Amino acid sequence: MKKVALVLFTVVFSATLFGQTKVPITGVKGFKFGMQREDVDRALEAVYGLRNMEKKRRETTLFKPEWGGVQIDYIDFDYLFNGKLYEVYFSKGFDLDDEKGGYNYFEYFKEVLDKKYGKQEIVEIDKSFVVYWSDFSNNTGISLNFEKAKSRGGYFRYYVSLKYIDFGLYSIKKKEAEGAF
Repeated sequence: MKKVALVLFTVVFSATLFGQTKVPITGVKGFKFGMQREDVDRALEAVYGLRNMEKKRRETTLFKPEWGGVQIDYIDFDYLFNGKLYEVYFSKGFDLDDEKGGYNYFEYFKEVLDKKYGKQEIVEIDKSFVVYWSDFSNNTGISLNFEKAKSRGGYFRYYVSLKYIDFGLYSIKKKEAEGAF
């Protein structure tokens, strides 16, 4: 699900269809792109404690946090090999009988992001809804998605996902994955 969203995000981000944001996108909630993992993890531990965190090789996952006054299922903080933060991914799932609740959640986040970064239109792609905010001067962006997808457990659910990404650092991540580093 994350890979499909990233591909769609990259394609649309590259297009000049969407305008520059009115506020630079340099990270999320005090976590700046390029921040070192130790600093991010220390800040998360101070607020949320260790019991809600899982640290993997290049990812820190925060489970069931309240973020900006809203309950989230999980947040992934993704890092390069050198420990720099390049992506923050939020996800919230809804049961199939709560499509309206999921879409309302999506609309709430769109409204909040529109106020901060400038109004953008919702794009429908294969029965999924996506909104993009692009900061061309910083090579960064945000995607907000509402889609029906299969969970890790194999069940279909509705998901609202929100991704903040630094494309310059992401290109380094792709080179790392290809063994260029």
